[in-house]
Amino acid sequence: MRGQTGVEFMMIFGIFLAAIVIMVFVVWGYVLDINVSTTDLHANTFLDTVSGKLDTVFLEGHGFSVNFTLPEKISGVNYSVDIERGFVFLNMSNRIYTKRLITRNVTGELKVGKNIINNVNGVVVIS
Repeated sequence: MRGQTGVEFMMIFGIFLAAIVIMVFVVWGYVLDINVSTTDLHANTFLDTVSGKLDTVFLEGHGFSVNFTLPEKISGVNYSVDIERGFVFLNMSNRIYTKRLITRNVTGELKVGKNIINNVNGVVVIS
């Protein structure tokens, strides 16, 4: 009688332990999905801001300029920004995000920290 109770207890304990392990894996999957979604949101917000500044300088015409500061990290992650063929490319966490610009006439490179963006005769110049 006493040995039977121990076996039943071990079986019930094993079932509860298995349920908890499965629940931990499911919750962990949701946490990872939320982290990826948050990173995507921050990346897209960053691209909207950068492309908005570049497009505004282009649309305002010759002589218009904007001071623009890029953060050191996005969501705690290092990144790089490239502007080519009318697109802004953001490389972050081994993923590349893109945003189209109004103009293809952009020269210079964006860098972490302070950037000055000028419109010189219809060409957006980053310095």
